[in-house]
Amino acid sequence: MGTPTVSQVKALDVSPLLSLADEWREGHQAASGHQSTVASNVADSQDFWRSAGGDTMRERHGRTDEFLTHTIDALMAGDSAAREGHAAITASHQQAQNKIQDAEDAGYRVDEDGSVHLSTAQQLFSAALSPVAGLLSLGSMSRGASQHSNMIMSALGSLGDTLDSSAHSITGAFQGLASLTGIGGGRRPDYYTIDFGAFSPWGIGGGGVVTITRQGHVYVGPQIGIGTPGDIELPMARAGWIDEGTTPSAGDIDSYVHGWGVTATGQAGPGVQGSLGETWGGVPDVSHGKDFSTEIGGGVGTPGAALTGSYMFRIW
Repeated sequence: MGTPTVSQVKALDVSPLLSLADEWREGHQAASGHQSTVASNVADSQDFWRSAGGDTMRERHGRTDEFLTHTIDALMAGDSAAREGHAAITASHQQAQNKIQDAEDAGYRVDEDGSVHLSTAQQLFSAALSPVAGLLSLGSMSRGASQHSNMIMSALGSLGDTLDSSAHSITGAFQGLASLTGIGGGRRPDYYTIDFGAFSPWGIGGGGVVTITRQGHVYVGPQIGIGTPGDIELPMARAGWIDEGTTPSAGDIDSYVHGWGVTATGQAGPGVQGSLGETWGGVPDVSHGKDFSTEIGGGVGTPGAALTGSYMFRIW
């Protein structure tokens, strides 16, 4: 984000990072436990399901399980990165706040860029003194303003670097999902999506959604929907391919992901789910099918379905 302003420092709230880390920790712990149970059940299926259908089911489960493993790893890395980022940002934020407060307590005016100047009250005070005393007072306060400026600007720069570093670490935690290949006709997925929320039977629910494109672009947005007839407990992780026959460009993927989207998600059994999504972001190109995608992934919950809507905007 670059160097923050004084107003941004005063308004900064770091606590959502811990909430995010808690959600990711809860997600990877629940998914890991569920993955183990499903893997055991699939392994046991060889004793009673020995047909070609059984072999196909186990082979497809292996692909889904591979993506779920990547997702669990990403959630674990995101959890650690968010907690480390929270600690680093909190320390840097406090230092910047202290430097700004010190200058203001001394009577100086602090501008948005962190530069410090004599206040009107200070100038009037010096003007009320004798000429010599006034000059000495102005000189002393000007040197103080310069010192405060240097300390505040240094603290602002350090905070900006910490924010950028933390954002990079959190984003990097999920970029490992891009290593997943071999699904969708051998073409690497165009994007990866992770949903956070819950939908009860015939009830309205919601949460948030994070999407990472094949090029590493990160989109986030709110999500709301209805669950029917069972319930789906998230997080869910999906890999998606835009249905246009050829590998889409980075611009095509960004145009598809950005903006409004509607996704129908069905979970056929614990740990296995498929979905079909349609997006109205950008300018639809129906002739190339860019307003539809096919997705496959894994989730935690009971059999059921959900219809959700979201609005995605790019943050990285």
